[in-house]
Amino acid sequence: MKKAEKWIEYTKLMWEGVSLRKSAKALDITLRTSFRWRHMFIKAPASFNPSVLTGVIEADETSLPESFKGKRAINRKSRKRGGGKIEKVPIFIALDRSGAISHKVLERNTKENIQAQLKPLLSSGSVLCTDGNLSYKGIAKELDIDHKRLIGLDNQRVVESIYHIQTLNNYMMRWKAWLRRFNGIGTDYIENYLSWFRFMEDNTEYSDQTWIKEAL
Repeated sequence: MKKAEKWIEYTKLMWEGVSLRKSAKALDITLRTSFRWRHMFIKAPASFNPSVLTGVIEADETSLPESFKGKRAINRKSRKRGGGKIEKVPIFIALDRSGAISHKVLERNTKENIQAQLKPLLSSGSVLCTDGNLSYKGIAKELDIDHKRLIGLDNQRVVESIYHIQTLNNYMMRWKAWLRRFNGIGTDYIENYLSWFRFMEDNTEYSDQTWIKEAL
């Protein structure tokens, strides 16, 4: 925090997706400082999640491989190179057509966990669009929400010309393509990277004032 004059340049490097090490070298700061600044600048976006979604709502899950990158201690037995099952970390994402996006890293991909995240987001009169996952069916019925299920086996991607989950699927694809520049991210920081990407999608052009104001 004693090198505030470098913050603007650092946010430019973040926008360009420059790695922690290269950012540290470019600004003559330590790797630890580079890491701390990165998460400082995405702390404010990470603290925001819409409390409700409206209209047509798309919901689905995705996953990333479990990773202990950035942690000094690993709370599991080490795996042999090329062997052992890699655990997947489930991520719930929902959005509406106005652009509001909610996301949550789940402990497990269960009906109970999905419903706990989805239920508060649904509003009266909205239409829920999902794949064939039965986890969504019960809560839509409970709240008397119109539910459109897009079942892959039927090759049904759009219902009544407007109901689909393609907006969400495209968003997930863009996020994962953007993540590749980081060569893997630690599981503990997935929420931060979801928020960082959402922030960049909302602000299509770089603005140092916007980013620093959000962070501080």
